[in-house]
Amino acid sequence: MYYSDELVSCQRDLYNYARFLLKSDTKAWDLLQDTNIAVIEKIDQYNGKSKLIKWAASVMHNLFVDSTRQTKEYPVDNFRFLKNEPKETVRENEIKLFPYVRKLYPKKKEAILLRMLGFNYKEIAERTDGKLNLVKCRIYYAKKDLRLAMR
Repeated sequence: MYYSDELVSCQRDLYNYARFLLKSDTKAWDLLQDTNIAVIEKIDQYNGKSKLIKWAASVMHNLFVDSTRQTKEYPVDNFRFLKNEPKETVRENEIKLFPYVRKLYPKKKEAILLRMLGFNYKEIAERTDGKLNLVKCRIYYAKKDLRLAMR
């Protein structure tokens, strides 16, 4: 099967996820390119049970974890890039959330961002090395915090 169109269509979301992980434009582009190469090389491992973006995001997360372990370099926590993102490149309803999401505790932020990308609770738990109930709690409290902040 050919997934090139689907992969191209999810580049912006993958880039935003890379920016969330790395907090740097240049490093995010590098991670995105590494992810694209890995996805193309391993496309035969994609089983089609979930959306391609979910699989590609998990490949990206694994590459990020591998590189972080090798370099021992952990990005600082900021979300400034989301404010400056053009509206036409990010879904309209998510634009309203970004100023509030950036204020969340980092673990809640990661969980809610993965949820916004379409991951289910079990997939988020696997990618964040957390337990399923812990992920559910983080997302529940992140949503609660967002609702309160938006009032």
